[in-house]
Amino acid sequence: PLPSPPHPPPRPPDRPPRRAGSDPERYPWEGEEGQVRLLTYQDLWQEVSRAANGLRTIGLGKGDIIGLYTPVAQLNPEAVEEIRRAA
Repeated sequence: PLPSPPHPPPRPPDRPPRRAGSDPERYPWEGEEGQVRLLTYQDLWQEVSRAANGLRTIGLGKGDIIGLYTPVAQLNPEAVEEIRRAA
């Protein structure tokens, strides 16, 4: 197994769940070259919840180390939130 990090990483605020109710139509992501993901906070929250539950189903949870391998240009908000939510 991989060693544990010396201290827990900072946790970002729970923006999708708070924003899902108050601002459901806002699009939370724009790429560097101007591309826009037509994804509402509610859509993001639903995708994140599904994926986080899937990670838990296969036995991942709080304290487990999860790696994310993706080109920076391909990084999407769902992947980051899915991993964070599974913990």
